[in-house]
Amino acid sequence: LQTKQQLDSVTQSDSALDEQINVLKGSLLLSKILYKQKQALPRLRLDRDLADQIADIRLYQFEVSQQRELLSNPITYVDN
Repeated sequence: LQTKQQLDSVTQSDSALDEQINVLKGSLLLSKILYKQKQALPRLRLDRDLADQIADIRLYQFEVSQQRELLSNPITYVDN
């Protein structure tokens, strides 16, 4: 979620700078400054496997929770 928010923020900043660059094309100095600011924006990439990794971790957490529950009752653990 945080990565998505960062990506949205950078995308909005990029669009705003593009718009300002277009408006200020008559002013070469300001246009160059804005262009440099745009180049300085971080390049975020969205990890396409992130959703699968999160699902795997949640499954692992569930399995650990099940094992912990089983181990909390020694009689049940011995019977299994």
